[in-house]
Amino acid sequence: NGGEEKPLYMEMSTLTEDGVMQVRARACDDLLAKRVEAKLRAGAASLREGSIANRLYVARPKNTFEERPPVIPDGVLEKKRKRAADQMDVDMTLPAVLEAAAAPTAAKRTMTMRDRELTEGEDFYLNLRDHWLL
Repeated sequence: NGGEEKPLYMEMSTLTEDGVMQVRARACDDLLAKRVEAKLRAGAASLREGSIANRLYVARPKNTFEERPPVIPDGVLEKKRKRAADQMDVDMTLPAVLEAAAAPTAAKRTMTMRDRELTEGEDFYLNLRDHWLL
């Protein structure tokens, strides 16, 4: 067969629009038939070879041998340093805090979310799932 097909000649007129729709419909049908046939051939070939992997391309990075150290933004490092410094300050003032806690208070209240927000500052994260009962 060789894959060569004879050209198909059809009569049409763009002036009177006779046969234009028939030519268009025939061209679309032929194109669709060729695409379906190609897809079926490709599917049959992959089934013969046992896997779909021969029709896929998996991209891999080119230079995987280079060591890539982690990149930590400066803002995060600054927050860690600040938090460590604050922790050192808290450790220094711990005896004063213990003395204040030992003193009797008129009304001891629980810490609210607003209190936590004010004490933690920018590091505060509002997690509404903390109090869920599952």
